[in-house]
Amino acid sequence: MKTYLFVLAIALAGTDGDTIDLGGLRKVQATVSAADENYSIQVHFLAVACFDQATNREMNLGLGRSFAFQALARHLAGKGDVELVVSGARTIGSEQSGTSFSMTLAVPRAGVQIAAKDAHSSAAKHDEQASDAPEVVTTDSSVLTRKGQYEKMIVELGVMLQKEIKASRADTPTAADRLDALRKRLNATFGKLEQEIRGDPELTNLGSDLDPNSKGDRDQLLDGLAKMRQKLHHELDH
Repeated sequence: MKTYLFVLAIALAGTDGDTIDLGGLRKVQATVSAADENYSIQVHFLAVACFDQATNREMNLGLGRSFAFQALARHLAGKGDVELVVSGARTIGSEQSGTSFSMTLAVPRAGVQIAAKDAHSSAAKHDEQASDAPEVVTTDSSVLTRKGQYEKMIVELGVMLQKEIKASRADTPTAADRLDALRKRLNATFGKLEQEIRGDPELTNLGSDLDPNSKGDRDQLLDGLAKMRQKLHHELDH
């Protein structure tokens, strides 16, 4: 049986803020502090700006939440690796200023549990969760790489559009013009992220000449983007 350790405020965190440089594509900076009954995680990063205004904001909020969780996990893990199961997290403020996006996430200390990283919790991952479901966060250096942050954008985009598809299914029958509008939005939105990936000069694209199935980062991302687009088209059509 897996045992969780409840995080005790005094034991694991002080009141001073812990500044964490997550870096990556979005140049993420985070500050984790503990006060009263909550952890407060402030994140600042280069805002996503390749979509329409509403999609940009939702994407930035989703990424900011993910970055905040990663900062909290690193704060509590120190030099080790952990898996957190987090409940009750809520965004208490966000703002875009120029090319930067900032947000603050409050997490109840009593809502944070720590398990060994390889314990494989049954709690939901971010892209699977209901709005009030516990969330699993692991220390994972791959999510801080340029490629990893693009992969996170693909997941967030899939989550956003999947919600819109499910909302459209609430109408019975779904109007044909609404489905057509969703298809156009899906294609346009994925097309913008594809342009962003193709135009990034810092993405490597060095595969292996000896293995035709070995692809560089750019081609791997474009493959992942195409699969997510195909999955959403399938949901729209069935």
